[in-house]
Amino acid sequence: MVAPPLGTPLRFSAPIHAVCADRGLRAYQRAVNEVQQIEGTRLVQLSAVLGYRPARDLLAREYSR
Repeated sequence: MVAPPLGTPLRFSAPIHAVCADRGLRAYQRAVNEVQQIEGTRLVQLSAVLGYRPARDLLAREYSR
């Protein structure tokens, strides 16, 4: 993957982030082992890192678990 030029604003679609965060949350909730929990958490974290505010709030609220 090629990085955009420095200073280029990143534009991502909020609905895509919502779908990614929702999939991650559902995957975490129905996980039967730790590997599946990690995969679900990774999807939520990806949305949070890319700027999806509800995913950031969820991670901040549930961090202690």
